[in-house]
Amino acid sequence: MEFNNLKIDFTEEQSMVNASAKEFCADNSDTKRARQLIDSELGFDTDTWDEIIQLGWTGINIDDQYGGMSFGISAAIPIVEHMGNTMMSIPYPSHLLASELIGRLGDQSQKSQWLPPLCDGKRGTVAFLDNEDWGSEPQLKLIKKNDHYLMTGEKLLVSDALSADIIIVLATIDTHPVFVIVESHMLKPQDLHPRTLIDETKRAADISLQNIIIEETQIMHASHEIVRDIKLLGSLLMAAESVGVISITLKTIVDYLTTRKQFGKLIGSYQSLKHPTVEILLEMDSAKSLVYHAASIIESGTLSIDSQIACHMSKAKASDALSFAGDRAVQFHGGMGFTYDCDAMLFIRRAQWANQQFGDPQYHRNQLAKLIFD
Repeated sequence: MEFNNLKIDFTEEQSMVNASAKEFCADNSDTKRARQLIDSELGFDTDTWDEIIQLGWTGINIDDQYGGMSFGISAAIPIVEHMGNTMMSIPYPSHLLASELIGRLGDQSQKSQWLPPLCDGKRGTVAFLDNEDWGSEPQLKLIKKNDHYLMTGEKLLVSDALSADIIIVLATIDTHPVFVIVESHMLKPQDLHPRTLIDETKRAADISLQNIIIEETQIMHASHEIVRDIKLLGSLLMAAESVGVISITLKTIVDYLTTRKQFGKLIGSYQSLKHPTVEILLEMDSAKSLVYHAASIIESGTLSIDSQIACHMSKAKASDALSFAGDRAVQFHGGMGFTYDCDAMLFIRRAQWANQQFGDPQYHRNQLAKLIFD
């Protein structure tokens, strides 16, 4: 398998967004602010979300006929990266994936009904997991009852479920996959069960979906290829955020190595610390190149084999690179690095959380092998 016309630069839309995203995220988030939000109910600042709405980022990937900017999801990659670089805790990647799913799969009526509210700031998310194995098939079923369907089951570890206005649930009718649009008002408060994550700056909940009445207008009929593509887009967004987190991790490491002294010398002068730090930089640049290559070739329809390979590669590389950077950050800070007061602990916890989102590196390499060698 060969890549044709390998692209690792910004698209025109990405270039337009990049500078404003860098400035906005730097002005609205850092590790101190991320720590302050850990104890909040939603885990993010609603005023910051309102500013994102005003910037038009909630509709950046949505067609202009529904109130969006028509830039496509690739234009949002710099935004997600800079959010990672400032440890901004906000349900933006979940929202992007929900709106992208409706834009790709919904019929005209569904797009007209659901995309404008998402542009205007209604928050969305996608519920994939029926159990904690990412590679498993959906078990949640819709049962036909007269002129409607009945949904009974649960979804686990749904990202940003507590703050979502629209939850898109992966299910099956007979053996055929469908995505079901569920509005938050259809659920009772006791149907949402918050989960404490290793990365406490992030939020997720289990959702109990018992005897939920579903109308035909809420159902988007899918295929296994569509389900695959949506998961791959989620993995790409996660890879972009991870690249941003590697950047802030590296900066924190360099700041410490160039200020901390032992035996009268800066610890950054020791090769045992310099070499891994350079390796983090190289791994970050490699991951970033893969992310922007994948974003540059993403199609609006079914993803090509090249696009699938690029998404798998970007997630596997970014997860590995972030795990290495987080681990080195803790080790380089010595005993302090193992305490929650040290920012290195934020980074390694983010790495452990991000590693499992949309499949870990081993899962993605397994999928790569199937694509390349089959």
